[in-house]
Amino acid sequence: MKTGNMGRILTFVWMFSTVVIGNGLSAGEIAFGPDARAQFEEWRDTLGDTHVTFDEPAIPVGPLAPVSAGGVTLTFTTTEQRYPSKVAVAYPVVVLPYSFVTSTQNGTHTLMGTRSSGGLPDGQSRYDIALSSPQARVGVMRLWNTNSLTRFYNPAGELLGEHQNTEAKEFVAWVASGPDQSEWVARIEVDGVLEGNVYSVGETDDLFFGSKKPDDSEMIGIVHGQDAVDKFNLYRDFLGDTLVDFEAQSVGAVRQIVSGSDTLTLKTFSKRYPPPTVTVDYPVTVCPLYGVNTPSGTHELMGSGSTSGSPDGQNAYEIEFSRVQHRVGIMRRWNTHSLTRFIADDGTILGEHQNTTNHEFVGWVGDPGDEATWVKKVVMDGLYDSPVYHVGFADDLHFGRELPDREPMVIIKRSLSPEKELNFSWIPAQIHPHVEYSFDLINWEMAEGTLQQSTWTGPINGDPHHIYFRVVVEKLFP
Repeated sequence: MKTGNMGRILTFVWMFSTVVIGNGLSAGEIAFGPDARAQFEEWRDTLGDTHVTFDEPAIPVGPLAPVSAGGVTLTFTTTEQRYPSKVAVAYPVVVLPYSFVTSTQNGTHTLMGTRSSGGLPDGQSRYDIALSSPQARVGVMRLWNTNSLTRFYNPAGELLGEHQNTEAKEFVAWVASGPDQSEWVARIEVDGVLEGNVYSVGETDDLFFGSKKPDDSEMIGIVHGQDAVDKFNLYRDFLGDTLVDFEAQSVGAVRQIVSGSDTLTLKTFSKRYPPPTVTVDYPVTVCPLYGVNTPSGTHELMGSGSTSGSPDGQNAYEIEFSRVQHRVGIMRRWNTHSLTRFIADDGTILGEHQNTTNHEFVGWVGDPGDEATWVKKVVMDGLYDSPVYHVGFADDLHFGRELPDREPMVIIKRSLSPEKELNFSWIPAQIHPHVEYSFDLINWEMAEGTLQQSTWTGPINGDPHHIYFRVVVEKLFP
């Protein structure tokens, strides 16, 4: 069982075998507070997560029947009457005006457990919210006092996490660390701590839930420009991606290039000039930049105007891979009428990009878990602008299949004395890591030490009892 309320972090952080995924929410643990609420609202707005408010006219005041929302059936049951004695019950949950006053909060309605089959509300009765299908993330607003408890359970009935309010009105959530549904929420238990003669169970509002990956669209699809170049250079440096700059190729016609385990087949498939367009099967031409030997030795690709390989900047051509590639990027040079298409193994066009500048890097990154979105062929073409098609050159072909090791990083807890030199290592190696430390798991600072591959060494001044470290890395993929 874990609790946390982390500050905003913009990069991926592996900790507690979990990942910080936005607004400081760490997957695989309890999240709470305004940042957690803001992140769930963002998922609602961008990913279509479900948000149930319990307000009229959709949900009237009184005993609450099962509710269907977002393809999920929600069942609400009072499970134990706490006062005057603890008695197991199976009563409906009641919908009532916030804090019993209809005019308060402009008619806002909340949930509360009942102490009778008729639905009479009792702020001490424990109650459940059961979801017909488990969800990767679930959050609720809890309203009463700092004795109010919220528990999240998986489909097997195992406790995922519990949180006791730190303030009277607090958003509380659980976010799973991945697709394993043993970490997903199937039931929320709303309870309270016994103090004196009462359990402060309280009210519940604003139920959020969803399962779509928060990063489904990030770095999947067409990428272009300098940011794309930088990202593909990271792939090359850290994942061993291939870079073919065509300098090793002799000027002239070329049909095939072998690079490691991959064979590239290059073909001019459409002769664009003179009109009309004619389907052809010519080799591609390796030629000096812009058709002249300037700058010295720079070789690029162009479609061929004949079987002998004479270059023609209007002819459409392609590079086909012997194996599908998770990511492919290429430098395209001509003008803003130049087009680049990325084709899947089944011939589907995955994406197309028209140059926004005369000299632009363009790439495609597929979904790591779906090879149907990986690239089999990249096509160089151009728009017709009378009297010519502006297809142009291609250079600096990047491609790769290997995916990074995305195993989570475990947070490191150490005891120390002030001024003590610390040393720790972690696996697997990560990309562009830096180390941060905290004494309270809330406030984090950069650890100014020596970082060598997967080992950090340095002095830390502070609390003599305990310290936490985490490794922050640059994210390559969702």
